[in-house]
Amino acid sequence: DKWSVDPRVSIASGGKREYSLQIHNVEVTDDGPYTCSIQTQHNPKTLQLHLVVQVPPKIIDISTGSVVNEFSNVTLFCLASGKPEATITWKHISPSAKDFDSE
Repeated sequence: DKWSVDPRVSIASGGKREYSLQIHNVEVTDDGPYTCSIQTQHNPKTLQLHLVVQVPPKIIDISTGSVVNEFSNVTLFCLASGKPEATITWKHISPSAKDFDSE
């Protein structure tokens, strides 16, 4: 039975009482609540679950190399995406390396 306009989504029957919602090529927009409902003559039942779609972290943009004068200010940026949200850490690559967390 086709009930969705999205060709990635279908319902599969595993017998008289078992039905599965199948989503192929899951996307981040598929994240969210889903409801399973059954209907009997006098006793309808509904259960809900929440689908969490994870996305691997990725650096989208980063500052280019800069030349600055001593005692001046500089701002370096790193833009990342991912789900759950990625933690960005900066490290000064030197013999006395220091970490700079985003928190």
